[in-house]
Amino acid sequence: MVARDEAKMAHHCLNIEQTYSVKTKIIVCDFTKVVSIADYTRIVANQVIELDISMVFLNAGGSPLATIYDLGDDQIQAITRLNYVHPIYLTKALLPQLTRRSKRVAVVITSSVSSKVPMVAFSAYCSSKAGAAQFIEALHEETKQHLDAYSWDCGVVATKKKPFKVGFRSSPTQAVAGCFKDIGCERRSFGSWKHELEAISTINLPKWVLKRIMMSRLLKNN
Repeated sequence: MVARDEAKMAHHCLNIEQTYSVKTKIIVCDFTKVVSIADYTRIVANQVIELDISMVFLNAGGSPLATIYDLGDDQIQAITRLNYVHPIYLTKALLPQLTRRSKRVAVVITSSVSSKVPMVAFSAYCSSKAGAAQFIEALHEETKQHLDAYSWDCGVVATKKKPFKVGFRSSPTQAVAGCFKDIGCERRSFGSWKHELEAISTINLPKWVLKRIMMSRLLKNN
């Protein structure tokens, strides 16, 4: 498990080890700050070189709700590194090890329904997730003799901070099950049927309606 919060990873890994009787490994890395493939090789790839990696999940992502004008330069750079740069750089750092494996490897990026629709106050997030999804689709064609590369265009997921509400929100279990069913079969999908409905409704909204919704959310957050 690779993330920036060592304490949170330790908590989750302990739970995984106790529940499933497996060993885990923790690597501390802040994706918003790593700026080179050499750094990803040193921080991550070199630490897992002895492991037999069958699946890679590039799950990190996020962005505040704000217009590009209101985001600071450092924020935009962090959003881009987190959502777009880290999947490309970390995949490149791991690629020699992954392609040496005798069996196929799955490389999965968590993209977003938002990657399909330009949204006001979410421009940096939408564009960076769209770019990462395009990378994964192209990566599959370049490495399909070794890898199954897949973009999971995930929708809204219920969490402790954002519990269930009326709408298309899936539980984490439902969302992950939707993702897993398409690995090796699709290059890109929404996974859960709820997320597919969310995507259909969002993509087909009139632009002025979507803009009004996003501006309303922006004003509410401010």
